[in-house]
Amino acid sequence: MKKPLLIRIVIVIFLVGGIGAYILWKQQQQPAPAAPAQIQTQTQEETTLWEDQAGFSFQYPKVLSFDKHDEDQKNYAHIEFTSATHSGRLIVWVKDTTYSNLDAWAANTSSIDTTLGGLPAKKIIVSTPSRKIIVGTISDQILFTIEAEPAEGDFYWTTVSDTIASSFAFVPINGASYDEEEVVE
Repeated sequence: MKKPLLIRIVIVIFLVGGIGAYILWKQQQQPAPAAPAQIQTQTQEETTLWEDQAGFSFQYPKVLSFDKHDEDQKNYAHIEFTSATHSGRLIVWVKDTTYSNLDAWAANTSSIDTTLGGLPAKKIIVSTPSRKIIVGTISDQILFTIEAEPAEGDFYWTTVSDTIASSFAFVPINGASYDEEEVVE
């Protein structure tokens, strides 16, 4: 009787060991749980107000560096924002345009209707030669654009673009107000 009992114990030990080895092997075969997908989040960075002499203002994250490109004598505004911690950049442009309206400006692109400073605007996403997200409007033959160049997989500049676009406002130049009627003396 001792021999069959010993055989049974050895079989049980092999079975338990085999099942344990199989479970361990299956766990190693399964891919590790994927890291949570990077989710676009609105960062709650402190913002500051940009007031431009070209007649507009907006909020932007205070941590950003900027270059007003004073050497640019062709455009009314050319403000380039960069970050020490995120690659990419964002440029606010204000320039003369020959486009008669937004549809002409956004022709041959896929665009989404939106607003900028309370005016009808278009949002365009360009993928080549580099990725850009552009929000623009036209007022008095002047094109106002917010042009974000985000790095692949980093939503930071998209969030900054949204912050600037949602806070963008047109302000009278030098506090002057304009009357629709022309004054003739």
